Amino acid sequence: MTLRRPRRVGLFGLLGSGNLGNDGSLEAVLGFLTTEHPDVELSCFCAGPERVHERYGIEAVPLHWYDVHPVGGPVGKAVGKALDALRTAAWVRSCDLVIVPGMGVLEASVPLRPWGFPYALFLLAAAGRLTGTDVALVGVGSEVVPQRVTRGLIVRAARLAAYRSYRDSPSREAMRTFGVDVSGDGVYGDLAFSLPAPEDDPRAETGLVGVGVMAYYGGNAERRRAEDVHAAYRAAVQRFVLWLVDRGRRVRLFTGDGVDLRTAEAIAAAVLRDRPGLDGTSVVVERTSTLDELMDRMRGVDAVVATRYHNIISALKLAKPTLSIGYAAKNAVLMADMGVPEYALSVQDLEVDRLIERFGQLEQDGGRVRSLLQQGVAQQRKRLDEQFAELSERFFPTTLPAEPTDDRTRGGAMSAVVTATASARRTARRLEGTLQRVLAAAGVVQGEAKIAGDAQSYWGDPDAKRWRSNSHWRDADVFVDNDVWSSLGRRHLEMVEVAAQAVGVDRPWDRVLEWGCGGGANAVTFAPRTGEFIGVEVSADSAAECGRQIAQVCDTPFRQILIDVGDPERALEQLPGPVQLFLCTYVFELIPTPEYGARLLRIARDALAPGGLALVQIKYDDGRWSSRPRRRAYRTGVAEMTTYGIEAFWRLAEHNGLVPRWVRLVPRDELDERYAYFLLSKPSAV
Repeated sequence: MTLRRPRRVGLFGLLGSGNLGNDGSLEAVLGFLTTEHPDVELSCFCAGPERVHERYGIEAVPLHWYDVHPVGGPVGKAVGKALDALRTAAWVRSCDLVIVPGMGVLEASVPLRPWGFPYALFLLAAAGRLTGTDVALVGVGSEVVPQRVTRGLIVRAARLAAYRSYRDSPSREAMRTFGVDVSGDGVYGDLAFSLPAPEDDPRAETGLVGVGVMAYYGGNAERRRAEDVHAAYRAAVQRFVLWLVDRGRRVRLFTGDGVDLRTAEAIAAAVLRDRPGLDGTSVVVERTSTLDELMDRMRGVDAVVATRYHNIISALKLAKPTLSIGYAAKNAVLMADMGVPEYALSVQDLEVDRLIERFGQLEQDGGRVRSLLQQGVAQQRKRLDEQFAELSERFFPTTLPAEPTDDRTRGGAMSAVVTATASARRTARRLEGTLQRVLAAAGVVQGEAKIAGDAQSYWGDPDAKRWRSNSHWRDADVFVDNDVWSSLGRRHLEMVEVAAQAVGVDRPWDRVLEWGCGGGANAVTFAPRTGEFIGVEVSADSAAECGRQIAQVCDTPFRQILIDVGDPERALEQLPGPVQLFLCTYVFELIPTPEYGARLLRIARDALAPGGLALVQIKYDDGRWSSRPRRRAYRTGVAEMTTYGIEAFWRLAEHNGLVPRWVRLVPRDELDERYAYFLLSKPSAV
């Protein structure tokens, strides 16, 4: 941990090389440093030192010796790699802190050779450990890398770093998969979301469509057929642009890296050649060199269809209806995080007809999408404020001033007592939770049977603390004087309908089962839309209350099934037949252990009719110690008992016979935080 304020901060990465997203991440960190810590001296170890120095006015050093001393042959390159180790160590030693700003530095979603950037990153982290200079990987992306040498270098670099944070939860999960201890690693979003965005063009629809293109040649596994992959991608985008101009739309082609320009120009030329009657404004290639310029050019378009990750982020920041043609999982994760997973397609199986159909749906859905994106961007900025605050606290310590004691401060001191008392209570709760997790990590855990018994005791006692609120009864304190209770079912119905449409499932619900129906918040919305509603409960009081609430809104038959927490499988014996929809919200966080969740997923699989759907909500582990499963002391941590990593739960569902089709992340809602909704389906063949 840094014990002194750093005087010299280094910035490291593929910066200044023409990639707008990488440079945007650099600009985000520069904005933080120059605003919050203007006294630091800056230096950059990067791929494009001339451009970085010219644009940002900071000292810049070439990332690779070979780039400025191109000695031919394998021997020359080997010499360069050896010299890079010495150069990197000398530069790191000259810094008090080195920040790697964002970028996909722990992934290989595009062709990547191990002795290029992965080797450079490993040298950086190793030099930091040897010289005592902290290396911070801030808001970086990661993925499971199959190539052994590349993976080895990336994982070692991550382990040697003094600090890690990620742009999304799957990135953190990938590092966990590699065996990296991520218990202290946070997830705060992509750094580019912290950059200012220009005001959107106030004009109504302009007829312009932005299409972000990429020099896409596939990944490492597709090197041998890279040209074929690129030709197929370019042909698909070209056909889509032709479809747009044939309907009177004008197109602006955007890029995210200098290497994309040739692809964009080839597409524009081919379209104009195929449609000789078009004028010069019908298809235009926009030349931009920064994310700020890119967003400025995007202001005037009605919607954006793009492949590059930071093309998508730029459009999202402007709240433009956006359709992602993703080349990596990060694109789909981003769209899900913003609340619009249905508008994420994959470039690997891109079908133009499907692209056209989804684009039409996007434009019809534009109002709702814009609203969701505005909310999502605000949440991303809030998370990044927390990221930068954590960096300041960790690496830029300050000395607290002595407390004033004159009479003028006494009123403020007295008024602070009430705040301090409330804060002390919150701190005590956090410490209690931390203690339980420390004990669990040390192996002092309670068995599943013991926790299940405690859970049954709690839910069977309506006088228990916060029982009615945790059971979602309409008259509970948390739902008084607001519309939250009624909105829960409406929100979950919308999720099911949107997700079902996105995956192409449209079937009637003859029978709906809710696992943990509580006081009926979901039931009053879903029951009127089904022939029979089944509520599975561990509390007879809640099951009866759910039935009363249903009776007030419809005459749909309600069947209650009471079970014991320790024997959930007994519910299957009481089912009258298969169900078409299985609901389970605000339940998985309450179950005894993560392993118990596998039992519930198998029950869902067995209860569903072939092709049936399940909406399952979990509370996700975001890498902080406080978000880990408790595995003990049920009554003092009812709503924090069980959490899962996003990718881990996805795999758990697959392992237990369900197919994950859709996921939506809700970082915070009116009741709590860190929720993920999964739409799962039962294969028709099962």
